[in-house]
Amino acid sequence: MRPEELRILLIEDDRYHAVLVEKALMFSHLNCTVDKAFSASEGLQMLSEKEYDLLLLDYGLPDSNGLVAIREIKACGFKKPIIITTGEGNEKIAVEFMKSDVCEYIVKDEQYPRIVPYVISQVLEKDRLRRKNEELESRALETEKISAVVKTIRTLNHEINNPLMTVLGNAQLLRTPKYELSQGAAQKVKTIEEGALRIKEITKELANVVRLQWRQTPNGDIIDIGNSTRQSEVSLPPSGKPVETKGLTNPASPS
Repeated sequence: MRPEELRILLIEDDRYHAVLVEKALMFSHLNCTVDKAFSASEGLQMLSEKEYDLLLLDYGLPDSNGLVAIREIKACGFKKPIIITTGEGNEKIAVEFMKSDVCEYIVKDEQYPRIVPYVISQVLEKDRLRRKNEELESRALETEKISAVVKTIRTLNHEINNPLMTVLGNAQLLRTPKYELSQGAAQKVKTIEEGALRIKEITKELANVVRLQWRQTPNGDIIDIGNSTRQSEVSLPPSGKPVETKGLTNPASPS
């Protein structure tokens, strides 16, 4: 199966070089389409009208230099790889490119059209790995946040349930005949007991939330939020007997 078509925008004022690069790309191993712009302003206009996967940008354009053009391109929201082509292959320019987050630059020499497809392949692979790392870091951060929430909920369960049991026990004790409360006082104690029972039910629901399901992936263990949510919503069936929940670890029960 052929890879998905790669959309490339070539901004190059030298029409001869533009044709050479376009032919080199069309006859390369890359499955791509190439659009050409012959000035920075024309390239910016094309970027606003169409999505591209990669940009080949000439450093010496008639209406802009490469660094200014890069700033304008990024200001428009273009976040895909950019490769600069230049006839001035000195270290100063290379450092300036790196500071501008340019993925790569190619010096225009006699081998220039031939190496463009291979440089593009390397840049795309580097970009794929960068995005993959960002995704993994994002997942790790999300898992860390969830773990912090779970820890907080467990702490709340413990801190709430200990004094709650005291309140509930004393309320139930006061309602026994031993204390002979007036009707009004008994009603108030009953209200306290009902409130305590409601808090107890809420803490039980919180305990269900932290019964998270973990699953293994090639990149390590992650929390399966979808399954965990569904599992936490399990209630008593019509038979009145609890359903056995499989595959769950780290259950937290009120202390």
